[in-house]
Amino acid sequence: MASNHKPSFDGTQAPPSLPQPYTIRPISSSSSSSSPLPGYILRGAAALLTFISAIVMGVAKQTKTFTVNDPTTLNSQTITGTVKSTYAAAYVYFIIINVLVFVYSAAALAISIANRVSSSNLELPFNIADLLVAILLFSCNSAASNTSVIARNGSVRLGWNKICDIVGSFCGQTTAAIVLSMFAALAYVLLVVLGIINLHKRSL
Repeated sequence: MASNHKPSFDGTQAPPSLPQPYTIRPISSSSSSSSPLPGYILRGAAALLTFISAIVMGVAKQTKTFTVNDPTTLNSQTITGTVKSTYAAAYVYFIIINVLVFVYSAAALAISIANRVSSSNLELPFNIADLLVAILLFSCNSAASNTSVIARNGSVRLGWNKICDIVGSFCGQTTAAIVLSMFAALAYVLLVVLGIINLHKRSL
């Protein structure tokens, strides 16, 4: 076999030419996995918000004492009434969903941190579960908001009088709980969006 070595001008043997090296193409930033820190923050915030909202709604209660005059006997009568969140089915549904979401958020956060090395295998299951959780949160918030609107404004068609002008503290507690839960629902919407973006990056 003929040698490919060519002599140099001074008569010495020139070193063999090296083969053309392979071109190293940099890994695109879109294929690299994103930092899991935003997901940790959103799950932690959702767990905290649902925990607080469930407690605030669960303890929402107010006792009101007022005097009623009887026009027939001209006697006054003292009546004491108590309103609690557990008296309304929508508020009970709200509490149950927020407790369940809190448990899921805490468990998902712990699993994500414990398996952060192989967290890519959990992205799709978590993304589906996060979407279901967001739907449940919007559902319970809508039901609780509807009850709060009726309590604040009343309903002529249903024959229900407004009560927030009498038990304003109770209505304030329920409203605060709904607002906190809505922020938790928005956190899960962001988690779903981040999950879709990460799955798209991995498919490239």
